[in-house]
Amino acid sequence: MNSVGADLVRPTDVPRPCRRRWRILAFLLALLGAGAQPLVAESPDQTRRQTVGETPRLVINQELPALVVVLVASGMRYDYLSRFRHRFGPSGLNRLLEGGAVFSNTRYTFARAHHFQSSATIATGTTPSRHGVSAVSWIEPDTGRRRHVLADEDYPLVGGVSDGVPLVGHAGASPLSLLGSTLGDELKLAMGNAPKVHAVQGIGLLGGVGDAVLFGGRTADGAFGLDRSNGNFVSSRYYYDALPRWADEFNRRREVDRWYGGQWRVADDVAVDLAPAPDGPDPEYYGRLARTPYADEITMDFALDLVRHEGLGADATPDLLYIYLFAADRSGHTWGPYSAEIEEIIVGTDRQVARLLDFLDEVVGRDRYWVVLTSDHGMSPSFEQAERAGLHPKRSDWRDIPVVMDRALTERWGEGDWLLEWGDFNYATLRQKGVSLAEVVEVAGDAALTLGVFIGYHGPHFSRTDPVTARAYELAYFPGRSGDLYMITAPFVAGPGQGAGHGTIYSYDTHVPLIFYGAPFHARVFRGEAAPTDIAPTLSSLLGISPPAQADGRVLYEAVRERGRP
Repeated sequence: MNSVGADLVRPTDVPRPCRRRWRILAFLLALLGAGAQPLVAESPDQTRRQTVGETPRLVINQELPALVVVLVASGMRYDYLSRFRHRFGPSGLNRLLEGGAVFSNTRYTFARAHHFQSSATIATGTTPSRHGVSAVSWIEPDTGRRRHVLADEDYPLVGGVSDGVPLVGHAGASPLSLLGSTLGDELKLAMGNAPKVHAVQGIGLLGGVGDAVLFGGRTADGAFGLDRSNGNFVSSRYYYDALPRWADEFNRRREVDRWYGGQWRVADDVAVDLAPAPDGPDPEYYGRLARTPYADEITMDFALDLVRHEGLGADATPDLLYIYLFAADRSGHTWGPYSAEIEEIIVGTDRQVARLLDFLDEVVGRDRYWVVLTSDHGMSPSFEQAERAGLHPKRSDWRDIPVVMDRALTERWGEGDWLLEWGDFNYATLRQKGVSLAEVVEVAGDAALTLGVFIGYHGPHFSRTDPVTARAYELAYFPGRSGDLYMITAPFVAGPGQGAGHGTIYSYDTHVPLIFYGAPFHARVFRGEAAPTDIAPTLSSLLGISPPAQADGRVLYEAVRERGRP
């Protein structure tokens, strides 16, 4: 690995394809043509939400940062910061907690918070109902085919392996399904494409780059992710015809394999055996690595290399970097949030935060960067953890759901191919039977309620739940990309053999950290309501740029050491 004090260099080894320059220019001109409205002055009324298009401007006398880093620790619940704080060192999470603006009541306002939905929300400042990333994939009702939200065959993944063989086997990825603009897009639009925008993620979905693609938006310079099929950091041809030389050299060093043959131990127990195959590292090894602190370490290794070689923070123009750590999510699913394993994972997260801050202090300058820490979702207790706590959890066999739905629909309207999947109905059958979607949702939803693990359901045309819950599902819904029917589980319900999970409306899934750290921010705790939708509008306001096109989050002006108001 390179030393922390390595010189910054400009990227010169991979020229940007001309077609990409034209694509970025066209997108920026389209945003300008949309008539971006000027930001308005802050109102003294501190309401939680504001009307769309009325995101306020916060005027401060602060120098712009050389670099803004948004650090997203997947699956990190807010209470991890208090429960494990006694294990943190002085230079990592404690530095953020003591020196940053901490919003202790930050919650996702929409239901079904998962990786892609939340990543798009952090980048755009709005909910799935507006940015369009309402699911990882969906069934197209007229064809019955499943479509992945980011899959794009026009932009295959790129990433060399140690012997120079190009990566194969993935359809590719692009951000073109994301509606509107991101913080990075607006930063480039405002400053003539001069800012550098990148995103890096650990082992995730869609060949490892899915969330990074969403964070970066349409005009990002690069998006990278760790592919579990071969342990390489890969990208998309949307950004590069081939990986930059420094990234290819990182892969060739095979630093990701340095833990092969070992064990990750918690106390005296082997939590993860990292030698699953005798012939060397394989996809199983990389999958296991994702459940250890080493996964975040290798992700941070790559991110710091990116800052060095791409020259982030090297001049007066603000650059933007998203870093997405996955270990807390993978281990949380496996062992649950009340386990010794998750405690060790979060202690590992603390070490990576310390590495990042120490690096930025030396390479960028202590007062020349801002950091935002948040998460994409929380994590429910596992069934066993809830049971030990006396919460009387329930298990449900999800395979019973389509059975009772199909039976009820058949009894009401006769035999038919009613279901594509249990939340998606066959529109051809509905047309044949002369039945409306609202009628089908009501009959199927009422049938599923008899299983005893659901407390309601929601569809776009019929809902049987309370108004607050219905609103959360409305914010999660996008026409044509969401299911026809969502069953709402009671708290502490798990499927057969299922560990911990997320995606419900309950606080264990929605309550996440949010900390702003840097020169403009107060060092104190704010206990009022906040949401991840507030990140992009707040940073946009402080940077003096327009918020993303569809942003409807609030500017968290109370967090800022304001020196003057208009």
